[in-house]
Amino acid sequence: MARQERSTLRFARRMPVSEGAICPPALLEQVVRPVLESLDIVHANEPIHLRVFGVGRKTRCVDLQLHRTTVHMPPNSFDCVVPTDAEVGLTLKEADVRIFVDGPCLCVLDLIQENLAKTSKGQLSRRIHPFAQSLALASEFCGTYARDPHSPRHGRPRYEAPPVLTIDELKEFSDNVGRANGASVLRDIVMCLAEQLASPMETLVYALAVARTCLGGLNLPKPAVNQPLSLSSNERKTISLSQITPDLYWDAYKEAVEYDGEDHNTEEGIKKDKRRIVGYQTLGITVFPATKDDFKDTAATDAFMRSVTRHMEKHEGKAFKRRMERLFNSDTHRTRREMLRKAIQSCP
Repeated sequence: MARQERSTLRFARRMPVSEGAICPPALLEQVVRPVLESLDIVHANEPIHLRVFGVGRKTRCVDLQLHRTTVHMPPNSFDCVVPTDAEVGLTLKEADVRIFVDGPCLCVLDLIQENLAKTSKGQLSRRIHPFAQSLALASEFCGTYARDPHSPRHGRPRYEAPPVLTIDELKEFSDNVGRANGASVLRDIVMCLAEQLASPMETLVYALAVARTCLGGLNLPKPAVNQPLSLSSNERKTISLSQITPDLYWDAYKEAVEYDGEDHNTEEGIKKDKRRIVGYQTLGITVFPATKDDFKDTAATDAFMRSVTRHMEKHEGKAFKRRMERLFNSDTHRTRREMLRKAIQSCP
């Protein structure tokens, strides 16, 4: 996890331990600890952290790796799980089992580090890919959707999933992770996160809007995400809707973005969308409906985002307009936006 010190030992033994888990204490004490103590790597009563790696999706272990680091890891780095005897492959009392897996915060940092390693080898564009892919993962953890883990880009996500992480938890982790590799990228991600994002495409639109320009975004003010509008009783009667909840909403500009996914293509979905758009218009809110085609390539993405910023120019004035024109006309910034779009849409 850190630059300062990283020692690795491999034990070429096949052991029935679930992939990705930490070894049960009995296995550590009987097999691993005597070897480590003989090499003067650990001492009596010193905790051992081992990760188990398998081949593909198999559950039989092919080696164990010990990672030691001088960087202090925050308390919420790992989640404790209690497996069944069948999963562990040993007969252990439940009270004796101490198996830990990477927590959501550490998963985000792991992905940053993995992609930083690829950028150092020239396999990825520097900075944007580690940021974008990890931002997508963190947004999923904080959001209410879950991608298909085996086919994140093409598989069907699960919606209305409970969030597994909050921005405050990730911020606390980033504040306490110290000098670990990727910590600065993690802090960039925290600044661009929103809770309650409900789909991968909402994550993309949000990132394009609020990320810093050096990371492919437009550095716009942060919109509210999936928050019901505060309506008076008269407004509810006027629009014939009890509630309107925009995907993204800028109150200062009276502007909303609604992403229409596949579920909006049904007859009932189309009718509901029409009633909602009429409701926005009645309330004096400009709404920008978006579909997958609006983000299929660079030209389509820029056209949609440009329409969003043009409406903001009416409120912000000439300086804002000049800044937007410079961003949309710059080949450098266009390339960054395209890299951000592709990285988020193809993230694991």
